[in-house]
Amino acid sequence: MKVSVVVPAHNEEKDIKDTLNSILKQTHKACEVIVVNDGSTDRTQKIVESYMKEYKQIKLINFDRGHSAAFARNAGLRKVRGEITIFFDSDCVADKDFFRRVVNDFENFDVQAVAWKTQTYKPRSLVRKAFNARRKSLPFHKLKKSQVFEEKCPALFSCFSTEVVKQLKGYDEKIFYFEDADLVRRFFQEGNRVYYDSNLELYHKDPDDLNSFLKQSRWIAKGLKRLFRVERRKSISLLLTHLLKTVVLFSPITYLMSVGLGTAGLISLGVLVSAMTLYMAKNSKDVLHSFIFSLITLVRSPVVVYYLLTD
Repeated sequence: MKVSVVVPAHNEEKDIKDTLNSILKQTHKACEVIVVNDGSTDRTQKIVESYMKEYKQIKLINFDRGHSAAFARNAGLRKVRGEITIFFDSDCVADKDFFRRVVNDFENFDVQAVAWKTQTYKPRSLVRKAFNARRKSLPFHKLKKSQVFEEKCPALFSCFSTEVVKQLKGYDEKIFYFEDADLVRRFFQEGNRVYYDSNLELYHKDPDDLNSFLKQSRWIAKGLKRLFRVERRKSISLLLTHLLKTVVLFSPITYLMSVGLGTAGLISLGVLVSAMTLYMAKNSKDVLHSFIFSLITLVRSPVVVYYLLTD
C-alpha cells in the first residue's frame, strides 16, 4: 500500500529537519511527502527546498500568510495520491519501521485508521521531563494489548485510509487546536474502525521551557473560544471541565493571598499539588516530574482563563 505523508509547517526551522529525516529514513518509503508551508516567516521554506533537490518525493505547497493546522492539513490532503494518509506534525519523529508497521496493520485488520502511543521526544529539560510524566499517565499508556476500537479510542490518531478521510472532508477549519478530536469523533460516527497498535510509537517534541508551555496555554484558550462559536454544546462541556479544574487551582492561590500565606493556605495548596502528583505518579512511576507538572499546571489554568477573557 502506498503511504502519503502530509506535514503542516509554520515557522518550524528548528524542527523540520528532524521530521523530514525521520520520514525519509523509513524502511517503507512514502510515495510522497507533502509539506504545507503555512505562511512561515523563518527559513522553513528554504530548508524544505534544499531537501527537494535530493528527494523527488517531497512536494511543497506555500501560502503567503498563516492559517491553521486544519487548513494546512486539508491543503495537503487535496494533493494526496496514496492509499494511506499520515498527517505528520513538524515537531514529531518516528522510528524507521513506523510506516512499515502502519501498512502491516492496514493489511491485516479490517480498519480505516491506525492509532499509536505518543511519547515525549528526548525528555532532557525539566519541563519536557514533566510532560513525559504526564504522557505516561494518560489512558492510552495503560493499554498493553493491541486491539480494534469501533466507538471510542483512548488515543487520538492521525493516520487514515485516504478514501475515508476524504469522504469526511478532512479537518474542520472552523475549529482550532481541537480539530483532531473533532475528526476522530466524526470518523466513529460514520461507523469506521481503528486499530490501536500498542507497539507503535511516535515521538512528539513537547514544550521544553516555561515560555513554550505558556504559549501552548494560549492556543488552548483560542481553541476553546473558537469551538464555542462552532459547536456550543461540545465546547460547554470542555469549558466546564477546564473551569472546574481552574476553580480548584484558583481557590488555594486566592486563599493564600487572603490569609497572607498562612498555614491553612499552605496546607490547602499542598493537598492539591499532592493529589495531582499521586494521580500522575501512579501510572508514570515518576514522582518528581509528576510533582513538577502539577506545579506548572497551577500556572496553566489561570493563563488559559486570562486569554479566554482578554485575547
